[in-house]
Amino acid sequence: MRHPIHRGIALLVLTALVTGCASAPDRTRRAASERPLWVDDPGREYPEELYIAASAGGDTGEAARRNAAARVAMVFEADIDASETLAEAYFETESGGHDTFSRTSSLKKDLKVTTRQTLRNLVVPKTWQDPETRRYHALAYLDRDEAGAIYSAELDRLDRDVGVYHAGYRTADEKLMKLAYLDKALSLAAERDMLAGQLSIIRRGADTYSPANSRSDLLAARADLRGRLGLQAAFSHPERRAFNTAVLDVLESFGFRIVDHGGDYRLDGGLSMQKLEREGVFVGWHAELHLVGWDDGAEILTLVEGGREGHVSYPEAERRAEREAVKVVRTKLEEELTGYLSTLLTAD
Repeated sequence: MRHPIHRGIALLVLTALVTGCASAPDRTRRAASERPLWVDDPGREYPEELYIAASAGGDTGEAARRNAAARVAMVFEADIDASETLAEAYFETESGGHDTFSRTSSLKKDLKVTTRQTLRNLVVPKTWQDPETRRYHALAYLDRDEAGAIYSAELDRLDRDVGVYHAGYRTADEKLMKLAYLDKALSLAAERDMLAGQLSIIRRGADTYSPANSRSDLLAARADLRGRLGLQAAFSHPERRAFNTAVLDVLESFGFRIVDHGGDYRLDGGLSMQKLEREGVFVGWHAELHLVGWDDGAEILTLVEGGREGHVSYPEAERRAEREAVKVVRTKLEEELTGYLSTLLTAD
């Protein structure tokens, strides 16, 4: 005969097992009942006629908020960099008293907005963590009325600024000063037109914005000015064709027109190399450029850069050195020219 105490222990264990088996479905039902509506259907709480809303998940609250903002940005055709990783998750389940394992694969995307488009008045007010999966969810939205008012005011301000710099271009005498004004006006016009495109989406195509200063007029003025910014280049090492071509490409992108004779500006210098007296096969490179006014010789900018590269042979070391010089000087020359034009406007 089984002792009463033993029967009590057996009954207690059985009760615990039954309770444990029932608790998993209960937790699942409870989690489903607590799941906010906006996680699966943002439009239920934030109707499309009033909001641009999106929800997204992430492994952390910050990732979920970033992903939700990225989803809203996708509405504006923002550039999205989606780095995708396949994560495998294993879940232990209980079925019919037997332990079984099922494997599920879930594609997790951490979306990072890598766009120049900055969305005004974007709000990420809600974050929720699923108690079962431990995954976070966030909601982001734009209020169409509020954002529309903010965008309209910003567009008016930008268009006024475009007009100010366009007027400066028309009244300036010195050609590089005219270029500085025009480039600033074009930069502001690009931002203005981007916001105008966003406003059209916010207002669902209504109230198309018409700027007072069109970008096409600015581009036409820049094309005309380019024909008058003649530059003659005298490279000290014409055999360094890759380097010389890269330098001229940068200057042309800023509005200079390369000429064989005369011109308003002159570029001197180039890329030189020498074998280094050290163990191994190394070549040192030295790049020096001087941009000056043709008539008065006034210095506009001077750029000096250098480095060294090695390889198993000197010809290959020189090729690697020229490639490195092209990369470095292209970036530095763009920075120097941008900085010089900015100082003209600051000093004005």
